[in-house]
Amino acid sequence: AAYINWGSGTDNAFHHNIVRRTVPGGRANAIRIRHDATSTCYIYNNTIYNTGHGISYDGSNPYNQFIFNNIVLGSNIGFPGSAPTSPQVMIENNIAYNCNTNFNYTPPTSNLEVDPLLVNPAGGDFHQQPGSPCLDAGNPLPLAYMANDHYGNARVVDGDDDGLARVDIGVHEFEDVT
Repeated sequence: AAYINWGSGTDNAFHHNIVRRTVPGGRANAIRIRHDATSTCYIYNNTIYNTGHGISYDGSNPYNQFIFNNIVLGSNIGFPGSAPTSPQVMIENNIAYNCNTNFNYTPPTSNLEVDPLLVNPAGGDFHQQPGSPCLDAGNPLPLAYMANDHYGNARVVDGDDDGLARVDIGVHEFEDVT
């Protein structure tokens, strides 16, 4: 696994990371969350490609798990586990595509099962193409670490040219150069 949160008493965030090839087709998790009610875990704006399981959260613990704006692509199971049963567990504005199973449950409607239109994931280019469903489609929760994307570009740019700037889904914030 690239990230495992098995803690208690501390808040954690895992964001703006690219996770690739963690036992493709297997059961290894790219990201695994399990913690207690005394901590909060934020998993956001990551891109996960060709892994066993994408993002696995602790369904038995209904406390403070926020998973949003992530892409899981070409993995065994994008989002294993069961549907959230608590408003303190938020799994929203994620994309799972081309996984053997995208979601192991019926996800909230803000989650999509569509091609994210990334430039060349197999070649390591995880930038969005023009017209990507990731553009301006992320959850707009303000977090301290959302100022820049994985590459250092400013977050919250109007990438789809509709006059409204909103954070993108994935590690990269698309910048329209037209």
